[in-house]
Amino acid sequence: MKKRLISLFTAFAMVLMLGAVLPAGGLKAIAADAMTVSVSFDSEKAELTVTWTESAGAANYQVYIKNKNLSGSFQYMKGVDPRVINAGQERKTVYDRTFFQDYAYGTSNYIVTVMAFGADGWKTETADSKVITTDYEILDAPSNVKLSQYGIASWDKVDKATSYLVILVNADTGKNVTSVSTKALSEDLSEKLTAGGRYYITVGSQPMLEATPIYRYSDKVMSRTVTYATKSDITGIGWAHYKLYWDSYEGASKYKLVLCKHHYTYGDNVYGVFGTYESDTTSYDFTDIFKDKGYGTYKVSITAQNDDDQPISNPTESKTVDKFKNVKTVNVKIIPPVGGAKPDYNISTDDADISLSDRKDYLTSNCLWKYAGTPDSMPADEVFESGEKYTAYFYIYHYNTAGKEPLCINEDTEVIVNGDIKAEYAQYNYNSAMFKVTFTAARKPGDISGDGVIDIKDVTLLKQHLAKWKVKLNLANADVNKDGSVDIKDLTILKQYIAKWKVELK
Repeated sequence: MKKRLISLFTAFAMVLMLGAVLPAGGLKAIAADAMTVSVSFDSEKAELTVTWTESAGAANYQVYIKNKNLSGSFQYMKGVDPRVINAGQERKTVYDRTFFQDYAYGTSNYIVTVMAFGADGWKTETADSKVITTDYEILDAPSNVKLSQYGIASWDKVDKATSYLVILVNADTGKNVTSVSTKALSEDLSEKLTAGGRYYITVGSQPMLEATPIYRYSDKVMSRTVTYATKSDITGIGWAHYKLYWDSYEGASKYKLVLCKHHYTYGDNVYGVFGTYESDTTSYDFTDIFKDKGYGTYKVSITAQNDDDQPISNPTESKTVDKFKNVKTVNVKIIPPVGGAKPDYNISTDDADISLSDRKDYLTSNCLWKYAGTPDSMPADEVFESGEKYTAYFYIYHYNTAGKEPLCINEDTEVIVNGDIKAEYAQYNYNSAMFKVTFTAARKPGDISGDGVIDIKDVTLLKQHLAKWKVKLNLANADVNKDGSVDIKDLTILKQYIAKWKVELK
């Protein structure tokens, strides 16, 4: 019994001794190592590779990426969802070039966070990587950054840059006025400036997304501060035949001239650009240029420029100048509509300057008939109805013809139809003017059916009408004695006319 007590005492003492040398909880199962995260960056491939150690009991892992913001702290990247890796899969994920192009292009410092979640959905462990600095090359900063007193920003091209970030700053308040990303090497910021205000710009290069190795944004370069001066118009613009003159503009080293031609298109007045020219004096002779530009009405927009080709004035337009003779009057002949007759599309003129074939300032040889007041054309096999209104549309074309004086037809040209009807201007195309004239179809007394012929069918139709039959007829043509009514007297006169009696259809 005494030996048994000694053995128990010895065992108890050994336990106490172990307790003295083992850490707290050492008698329990040894705890697993904490989860760790490793990251590496391949600058040639632009790939950020993330791996992590196993977290005991994890059902899945969620991987987040943070980058350094402007204040110098790290935050989760906006618009980037966590990547979910289930337990049993390789504990690895790669942020490739596409990721950097879409989300993080131009930044260089990252922290990756991995969170482990149990089967019940609760987070069991979180681990962060060390800060990793990606091995990007930095673009060169733009040089020769300028802001003119008229609000034009400019800079030199940077190799490997695909665009430039321009920030306009109010020098008095230090606040950004506007920012713009552009592929050009200049930007007009004048609309954002206030007269008398002091401004400067900063310009930074933005990288090509496909560049290898990957690049990030350059440092921003600041221009000198300027006081914005409003632009004004150029004065004294005038024509002397085909030579254009204007007054000198202060600070101008040259002038940009934009020659425009007047077009009338579907009722709108439009000036199309015909050419751009430059002058280092206050005049420009367009005589030789007009020889190749054809008939028409022209005007010129003038802009003063400085030595850097920047505009320092408002674009100012000249008065219009006519190159060719405008035709004042054209006389044409159109066969007017007659009730019962089919449309006649022929049109002609006796004017010496406007003809159908002997020169290319010509009148179209046909017209288009429409029901008045509608866009609907009249079918060729349909006949006019007496008393109804119809509109004829026709074109007068004009081309420059060698050996003959060029003519210009426009909305100021007076077109007279059949000696006494003034046609209405409709629209202008680049080589023709459209006019229109409306007629009331004349009566053809006796042609009650409207087929253009007076015969027994008309007698039969009038009899049926007088007998109260439901028939379609032209009542205006049925009133053959023109007394204002259609009755038995009209039927008698019509019979006599067909029987060759000496009667008159009125």
